[in-house]
Amino acid sequence: MQNVTTDDYMPDPYLFAYGFLMSVFHGNEQTQTPPLDARLLGLGTYDGLLYRVASYPGVIYRPEGDKQVYGEVFWLNHPNRTLPILDEYEHASPLITNAPEYARRLRPIRLEGKTIQCWVYEYLGTVQPDSEIKSGKFDIEQTKQS
Repeated sequence: MQNVTTDDYMPDPYLFAYGFLMSVFHGNEQTQTPPLDARLLGLGTYDGLLYRVASYPGVIYRPEGDKQVYGEVFWLNHPNRTLPILDEYEHASPLITNAPEYARRLRPIRLEGKTIQCWVYEYLGTVQPDSEIKSGKFDIEQTKQS
């Protein structure tokens, strides 16, 4: 029997980005988004609600609802290296264990007529109903509304 180490473990390679992890923000000094070693596959949708949280967005999963969040789907070239960097940037579990702001979770995302499992950073805090971004689409102008 072969021994498997954590270095050998390959997490799911797909990422759904709905906020500052979207390609338009990569390398942006204002958002300090880390470079993403990934390939953009296309636009996807997530079942849930999008909120403005301070100057950045957060999503809450609602599979039973009829609202969607729009974002980009990436193939992570090296998920073992990239996901911990993104967890730190997003202040997210599983890397952050003391009061994380987000949790990285696998969720079904629709991409070009198919459903795939993608990592999504879901907001863990309390949201105000009036901070919902009803269009389901985040852009830089929404950072100026807080």
